[in-house]
Amino acid sequence: MRSIKEESFFPFTARTICYIEVSKDGFIQQIPCNKSAIKEACLRARTDQTTLLAVWPGQYRSDLFIVDDIDALLDAYGIAREKEH
Repeated sequence: MRSIKEESFFPFTARTICYIEVSKDGFIQQIPCNKSAIKEACLRARTDQTTLLAVWPGQYRSDLFIVDDIDALLDAYGIAREKEH
């Protein structure tokens, strides 16, 4: 598994990217690529309820990334960040 933070470029909004959410109890679900679903998944990941992953498919292999830069994902979808308390 690779880190999104370590990539110089990640195509967050590409049609081929698949987002997967894994909850602490092992429940796995695919996240639809729309603003509301992405925002909700990011909120759960920020509060450590889930881990957010992204699959970037290639021609001969697909790479799995941990979404360890939630702000970059929110920015890519044009979603306002929640203010820190």
